[in-house]
Amino acid sequence: MKGRNPRIRAEIRAEAIEWLITFSEKEVDAGGRQRFNEWLRASPENVAMYLRIAALWQDADRIEPKQRRDIEKLVSDANTESNVYLFSPPVPGNQAARPLRRLSRQGLAAAVLLLVLASLAIVWNTSFRTPTYTTNVGELRTITLEDGSVVTLNADSRMAVSYTRTKRLIELTEGQALFRVAKDAVRPFVVQSSDTKVTAVGTQFDVNRKGSGTVVTVLDGRVSVTGPAPESAPSSRPTGPMLVSAGEQAIVTPAQASKHREPHPANVAAWTTGLLVFDSEPLGEVARAFNRQNAKQLIIDDPELRELRVSGVFPVAGAGAMAEFLRERFGVRVVETDAAIRIGKPGG
Repeated sequence: MKGRNPRIRAEIRAEAIEWLITFSEKEVDAGGRQRFNEWLRASPENVAMYLRIAALWQDADRIEPKQRRDIEKLVSDANTESNVYLFSPPVPGNQAARPLRRLSRQGLAAAVLLLVLASLAIVWNTSFRTPTYTTNVGELRTITLEDGSVVTLNADSRMAVSYTRTKRLIELTEGQALFRVAKDAVRPFVVQSSDTKVTAVGTQFDVNRKGSGTVVTVLDGRVSVTGPAPESAPSSRPTGPMLVSAGEQAIVTPAQASKHREPHPANVAAWTTGLLVFDSEPLGEVARAFNRQNAKQLIIDDPELRELRVSGVFPVAGAGAMAEFLRERFGVRVVETDAAIRIGKPGG
């Protein structure tokens, strides 16, 4: 990009960074992809800058160094107004060599664009085909994946999606998600939550990544759940696979994996309708569930209170109502500020 106005180059760099962030963190629809393609085709400089930014993002080890140098040289050549590139077409059979012909700057730019787009496919596969979806506190998001599977992502959650010809992989790195899986016998649908792996073909299930472990509840069909090796024997094989059917729940912790019937499986997905349902749940996990949904956080000042068991149905925005319930039910001390609702022992 030698000779380019620094201000214009800075604008191109800012646009390239914005596109990379957009594809890395957001779901981009067909219109967005079309706008991205139009931006690429507008100038070889756009493509070159995007490729540089993407290479830095990927630590530059997905693109061959020599290929990068060739691309940069071609783009640099294409930016030289007086540049003329000579080439000789193939000579068929014994015909005399045809005269050399000149390739215009526009033709060279098109060739550069094709070469760079070929390299860009590498970045596309690593960045765009492995999108990451996140939600903020209080935000609920429904995502339709490329195979037709639908994921409802709970508030304050994060997942990455990676599809190949043989597997559909979801990494739930934080929070909770409800999956409605499209059937595909050739490509199992795998959800990874820490050391817990859930495998399905076509079913509906909820995965909740808690502080103590992962809870998998099946609403329809069945899944296979594999957990980590028990802490008592870390060198042994992972726990499972354990088959979990509709109406059942698997609880996987670092110490063990267990399965039992869930009396009301639909209650597990009540958060998708604006309700939180607790059935003898530790207060620590109750607070965690409310804190996903509310900017004003429930803070438990005394660790012993985290083990109090809570049952009931509450609106997701009802942190204040939960605090009043705890005061009446357990006699705890409640102190509310602009930023938080603090729960402590009486007289503490």
